[in-house]
Amino acid sequence: MGQKLVAKFAFLPPQNAPPPDTENATFLRTKNGYQFPVLWFVSHSSVEEHSSDTNAELDYTESQDDFSNSNSDLDSALEEEIKEVNLHAAEQIKHEMTNRFTIIFSHGNAESITLIYYWAKKFTEKTKTNMLLYEYSGYPYAEGECSEENTYDCAEAAYDFLVEKKGILPQNIVFFGHSLGSGPTVQLAITKECAGVILMSPLLSCMRTISKMSPGFDIFCNIQKVDKIHVPTLILHGQSDMIVSYSHGKTLFETIKKEFQYKLILIEEAGHNDIESNFEKIFYSEINAFLKHLELFEQKKKKSKKIKLKKEKIKNNENLTQNQSENDGFNKRNENENEKEKEKEKEKKKHKQKKQKYSESNDYISSLSNSFSENDGNYLIEKNNKITIIKAQKTRTDDSDFIKENTVKMPNIDQLIEKRYPEMDHDIVSLKINQFLVRECDSVMKNYFFLLDEEKQTKK
Repeated sequence: MGQKLVAKFAFLPPQNAPPPDTENATFLRTKNGYQFPVLWFVSHSSVEEHSSDTNAELDYTESQDDFSNSNSDLDSALEEEIKEVNLHAAEQIKHEMTNRFTIIFSHGNAESITLIYYWAKKFTEKTKTNMLLYEYSGYPYAEGECSEENTYDCAEAAYDFLVEKKGILPQNIVFFGHSLGSGPTVQLAITKECAGVILMSPLLSCMRTISKMSPGFDIFCNIQKVDKIHVPTLILHGQSDMIVSYSHGKTLFETIKKEFQYKLILIEEAGHNDIESNFEKIFYSEINAFLKHLELFEQKKKKSKKIKLKKEKIKNNENLTQNQSENDGFNKRNENENEKEKEKEKEKKKHKQKKQKYSESNDYISSLSNSFSENDGNYLIEKNNKITIIKAQKTRTDDSDFIKENTVKMPNIDQLIEKRYPEMDHDIVSLKINQFLVRECDSVMKNYFFLLDEEKQTKK
């Protein structure tokens, strides 16, 4: 309720504004469906600067016409089509927007886009820019009622028209607001992408123009938003302004983040509505210098972005290399650990096999000891877990001789054969037993002592 009351006294739409030229005006709609007019200006200086390109295209058109006329074989309809296409191309080049920047201008109170029509044309010529004027809801020839939100909606729709319909890049758009127009301009600056911001005779907020303190139902509270602006900002204010004190412009400028403070221009004798008319030299000089600064700022921004991307790329490559090295080292360590584990497993397996072999050998020797105790003969004897071969006086060169010799010397074995194998021939059984003992016990004994020595070393 309070904001509506403030808006009722804040907005002063002019009563006798002329209607917009239907040839130049375009009617847009806000998201709430309110229709409002916009005026689009393109500086003629850009066309003059590029007239050589246009003339070349026109020459091309004429040559195509000559070519068409010189070829009687061409169909007349085809000739007309060629002419139409070429003339259309020439017209496009003629009206091409070759200016670097496009201004979205938000006018002041008690003004309308038709009242500032001629000033806008002059501005585009002096600054070699394009300009879009848009009307506020509730103002002449615009539907809806005057309100802060409706004004923001009109500004947003005008911006979308430039970007989506006219194909203007956001980095080529500059927001320019005068007096009350500083409200929608600041709102655009914190919600939409742009190249820069110009504020002329701006206000802290509507209620602060009549009181230092702002009630809770204030509108266009620029002082609460300007610190969110992230593009270069120029502020112009007259020190003799009796409607909005120049302290408003000064405070706003000081509130903007330092890296985006371009310049604060305070003109001593200027009032609220005469900076652009009575102080043209200063006004256009500062505007053009600011636009030049925006070009340099954009170049610097692109360069910084490239450097940043390059640094990030280098850093990513370094991280990638480091990660690769770490991965390689990790993989190598894993491989080494795996190799060590394999070696350990191999050793364990080998040790297990040896231990099993030792156990089997031990069991085997124990079984021999059970079969041939100390009283059975003098061929094998076991004492203190050690096996000793005795009575092997002859060097073994032939197994059969050794067997025969020991068979004669071991009568107790024959007695054992009679007890265990009574049905078999004693000589054959004795021979096989002795053959087994001589051949097998020798190898078993060697392995047995080897395992005992290894076990002792392992325990140490």
